[in-house]
Amino acid sequence: MFYSLAVLHPRARAFFATQSQFEAFITFIAAGARWKVLLGCAVIAVTGLILTWLHGSTSFAWQACIGAKALLFTIAVSIFAYASWFAWPARILAAPDEIPAFQRRFRFIAVALIALVVLCFLLSVLAHHEHDFYFQPGSKLDRLSDHEQASAHLNLSGTNREPGEAEVEAKFVSIGSGTEELSFDWLKEPLQKNSEEGAPGHSQPTAPSK
Repeated sequence: MFYSLAVLHPRARAFFATQSQFEAFITFIAAGARWKVLLGCAVIAVTGLILTWLHGSTSFAWQACIGAKALLFTIAVSIFAYASWFAWPARILAAPDEIPAFQRRFRFIAVALIALVVLCFLLSVLAHHEHDFYFQPGSKLDRLSDHEQASAHLNLSGTNREPGEAEVEAKFVSIGSGTEELSFDWLKEPLQKNSEEGAPGHSQPTAPSK
């Protein structure tokens, strides 16, 4: 699209002597492109839905980026549909004095579509960066101590059970906009010992130092 706008059309306009010759050439070049473009859009939509489904746990910021991408994609397809089914037939049937106005309209449509593609690309980069921020070493989640991680979402049970039946249920810990599954195997032995001694109430063991 960018090549067509920046190279093909200016060079063809300079090559042909009249507007009618240029329009005949562009009509020949564009013939049959509608369904190829729509097929490409369908592939983008289907693969985008599959990748979103396979992505797993997501943050609100990531979902906002993907939602904005979906909106921009819908706008782009709508603009193309308008150009293909309405503006293009009108351009083909236009009188010679109307052709410059249609050429300006299609240049505006091309610039708008290129801008939408660039915005979608930037949103993809932002979504990827935001997702990785919470899972890389040194992120918010990584900087928490074991005790802080355990305090986030930890269920302790076993007070009223027989000795040896103390259990620890580790849930997903939500920190900021990221989630990660944590292991609390180091809590099992102190809890089991506490249950065997018959200590009343729930006891919160101290996290081992890193």
